[in-house]
Amino acid sequence: MVKFLSIFFVLHLTAMTVFAQIYNGAPVTHVSLVGGNILPGKGFTLGIRMQLEPGWHAYWKNPGDAGLPVSAELLDAHGYKAGELKFPTPRKIITGGDVLFGYDSEVVFLLPIKAPPNATSPQFTVRMNWLACKEVCLPGEASIAFIADSISKNDRQDNQRILDRWTARLPQPGTGFNMGNAGVVVTEKEGKQIVFIKFIGMAPGTVTDFFPEQIEGFVADYYNMIIGEDGITLTLTPETKKSKLTEIKGIAVIGTSGYEVDFKVNQ
Repeated sequence: MVKFLSIFFVLHLTAMTVFAQIYNGAPVTHVSLVGGNILPGKGFTLGIRMQLEPGWHAYWKNPGDAGLPVSAELLDAHGYKAGELKFPTPRKIITGGDVLFGYDSEVVFLLPIKAPPNATSPQFTVRMNWLACKEVCLPGEASIAFIADSISKNDRQDNQRILDRWTARLPQPGTGFNMGNAGVVVTEKEGKQIVFIKFIGMAPGTVTDFFPEQIEGFVADYYNMIIGEDGITLTLTPETKKSKLTEIKGIAVIGTSGYEVDFKVNQ
């Protein structure tokens, strides 16, 4: 059983503010904000950089069989507003009989920021929550001040390169690979729904992995999900008799890139 423990933070002042998550006297996770090229009065993308020590991981927006996703909100924002947090394509982490979707080593989550009319230089606080796990799980919370004017020109350029690199790792629309033409077949077996997503007009083996988003009203069996040559098989257990499957969203992996998909289900 995974244990949940409290955490402590150490504040470091370098070129940016970094929070360290501590376990047994040593840091396991470092969290910081990444601000790049910001034009006066314009919206921009803010990076939330998480650097994890070996063996530790954090979670995608669907954590899988266990875990909690990273979340972020603005405080004292002076009219600035945050959009929906963007998650890079994750990887599968197998722990015992659980399948988790997340990140290790390093990840940068991207937070779109909308500027107010007559905006001044951005200055606000970002409050973040996350869960970092290894043999134990540490719930984390940090509030980090972002002051655009405090970032030097050189740091902005370095930060923009980080943002560009992680922007390229966001899942892209999957329409160019005919994934919108997939056929979905649902069969009932022992109170479960067996969903087969058949790829139409794609070469066998094109899709090598799949990260489904959470499906409302259903519990997915991620451990027994099958990525076949011509499609994906996913077993779902309805949470109630009224649960109705209408679509399956997620990220299909082709090569080294992730692509957003939305498979419609007609029952």
